[in-house]
Formats: sequence, structure tokens, C-alpha cells
Amino acid sequence: MGISIEQSIERVIVAMQENLGERITIDDMAKIALFSKFHFCRAFRVYTGMSPARFLSALRLQEAKHLLVSTSLSVAEISNQVGYTSVGTFTTRFSSSVGVTPGAFRAQGGRNLRPRTGGHLVLSKGSRAAIRTRVSVNAP
Repeated sequence: MGISIEQSIERVIVAMQENLGERITIDDMAKIALFSKFHFCRAFRVYTGMSPARFLSALRLQEAKHLLVSTSLSVAEISNQVGYTSVGTFTTRFSSSVGVTPGAFRAQGGRNLRPRTGGHLVLSKGSRAAIRTRVSVNAP
């Protein structure tokens, strides 16, 4: 008896969370899920409602938000820690997603910010309905 599609996708999500600072490709994700690349991308989109790349980007930005308000790390250090090789790209994506720059987000303590787009992420193991309410997806 093999593992379910949901379990395979959740394994990939856990791998994403545990390796935010590392480069992870669709091929890597498909191997973790034990699927072909095509089947993985299709199953991931059905399970989460978005592409693996968009999901990973949203996870990275969510972690960046957390680090901005909970640490004194520089924006460059946070950018690197969540997997961006360019601070400029990180700042552009963060600003596009959140509506303010990383520095402004930190200055405001992450409060009183309205998301620019809707949607939700599945972040960890468990039922999708219970988990989807935890994190807004605003990644490009």
C-alpha cells in the first residue's frame, strides 16, 4: 500500500519549509513526491490551488515577514535566509506582495497591513480546510 497523493504533497511542503534558503527545483519536488514532473505539478495545483513555484514564493515571503518583525537581521540577511540571491528581487517581490517595502513592514511591526490579493496557503500537515486559514498568499 503506497502513500496518498495528499501525503506526497505534504512531504514536499515540509521539504519546502525546511529548506527555504536552498534552491529547490520542480524536479526536486517531483522526486520527493515520487511523481513525474507533470503529475506532480498537476497534483500540487489541485491540492493547494496554486503552482509549486508560487507556493514556495509565498512560503518564503511569509517567513521573511516573520523574521522582519521578530529579529534584528538586516533585510539582506533575511533575503538570503529565505532563498533570494538578490536583495533587489526580494524587495521587489515583497513590496509587490505585501504593499510596502520590507523596511516599512518592519517599522510598522507587521500591523495594519492589508493584503493586496486573496488566497491561502497550506502550510503544514493536517486537513486542508484547517490549515488554509493560517497564511495569506500574496506572492507574485
